Amino acid sequence: MSLFHSTVSRRDFMKAIGLVGAGIGSASLAAPIFHDVDELISSQKSIQRRPWYVKERDLYNPTVEVDWEMTPNRYDPRFSGQAAYVRAMYYGKDRVLTCQAKGAAENAKRMAAGQSGFTVRDQALTLVRKDVERSWTGAKGVTIAKTPQERGEPKWTGTPEEASRMLNAAMRFFGGALFGYGELDQRMRTKVVNSHSRGNVWQNTEMYIDKSNWTDAMTNPIVYEDVDLGYSTPTKLVIPLKNMYWICADFPGGKHQYQAAPSLLANGRGPHDNLRVLFYPSFSYFMRYLGYQTLGTMQDGWDAVPDNSTAILGGIAEENRQGVLSLTPEMALAHSSWTLLTDLPVAPTKPIDAGIFRFCQRCGKCAETCPAGTIPMGDPSWEAPPVDGKENIMHHLGRKSYFGNGALCWTYIYEAGHGCKQCIGNCSFMVGSGAMVHELVKGAAAATGLFNGFFYSMSKSFDYGLYNPEDWWDQSLPIMGFDSTIVSYDGGYRK
Repeated sequence: MSLFHSTVSRRDFMKAIGLVGAGIGSASLAAPIFHDVDELISSQKSIQRRPWYVKERDLYNPTVEVDWEMTPNRYDPRFSGQAAYVRAMYYGKDRVLTCQAKGAAENAKRMAAGQSGFTVRDQALTLVRKDVERSWTGAKGVTIAKTPQERGEPKWTGTPEEASRMLNAAMRFFGGALFGYGELDQRMRTKVVNSHSRGNVWQNTEMYIDKSNWTDAMTNPIVYEDVDLGYSTPTKLVIPLKNMYWICADFPGGKHQYQAAPSLLANGRGPHDNLRVLFYPSFSYFMRYLGYQTLGTMQDGWDAVPDNSTAILGGIAEENRQGVLSLTPEMALAHSSWTLLTDLPVAPTKPIDAGIFRFCQRCGKCAETCPAGTIPMGDPSWEAPPVDGKENIMHHLGRKSYFGNGALCWTYIYEAGHGCKQCIGNCSFMVGSGAMVHELVKGAAAATGLFNGFFYSMSKSFDYGLYNPEDWWDQSLPIMGFDSTIVSYDGGYRK
């Protein structure tokens, strides 16, 4: 079979798959259809606008097949692949205790040799950013917004649809990109909400390797109580039994930083961590001023709801082969999601179908890239494969998906010292937002899987993916490393 090389022009590429000309080929299958002006106008007033090829599905029916009857009750994230106990279970306590020192030694060698991506300026870019004090009930340590009761005013009220549109506008202003909403109903409470916070069980110490040392103060149980306001104690996080709702906020990451992997520079989380620092106090005070509570810290391991679940169920993203992150049509894997709970009634958003999960089943580029071999090849499965002959306890089952080896992934990350990120940077969806061909290809993939194998081969032929991290310093990239206009449909950004 002949290979396609990058000498093929983008126009020839578009011609080859029938995407040149209006309504030609598979692209026309995904084009939106409007029967009159009223339909067109009302389409602009949806809770959240997405690319033209993205379709909505029914609630609780994402593109990954889910058997809700088979789904176990609340997952315990203390047994994820990040946990020191789990990594020691599969790879031995000694390896866990020494992995960070090994990674630090590797980085010292690279920096001493002046290796690209490990210079002083790369290191400086990774420095810890200032954050606000966080709690289960909102930001602390800065000016607190007064509640309507404290101001002697009524709380804001509106329909759930009005609330969701209002929150979209406010959260975009605070730094968020995409948003999902839903009711914290019985299915969410019993199947999706975590049983505990993960806490710091990822730390590579004797204390966390031995789970008999764990206490409720270290990994708070998440419990339901008949109270009006959620609260926390040193030993528990409390969610009210009354009607509650979830809000998933998604933030863009530094796509070009991720593509500089593996290196210290490839900390694509930097931009969305910066946005999260701005967003968290702004949003919690906004909600407080309106008269509603928010529960959650927007910190890794400390919140009640697994963010991939709400991102997928709320229509922000789809399941994918890589599995650590969800995958959005706009930002691919270069993003992060965080979920907060509230008593403000919101209109639910539905799962989407952008052809992403179907494409991943024909692709496998992330699995080919993974240096530790932690991402599975082949087809999705209902079962998590054993790890070196031992039961795989790292996953919340109940869906037909890909179950990677998170314990080995994190062991490799620690021992390598550079944070890896190669699967993210090399994803076939990690392409630019400026060339029209990319949107047309995504539209074709959303409409049919016929071209997916071809698109995968072309992503390799055009050499999309990782590049020399030294080149990053000479590029003229967007502010904070991401294109904020990819989620903008008003204000002249689509004209």
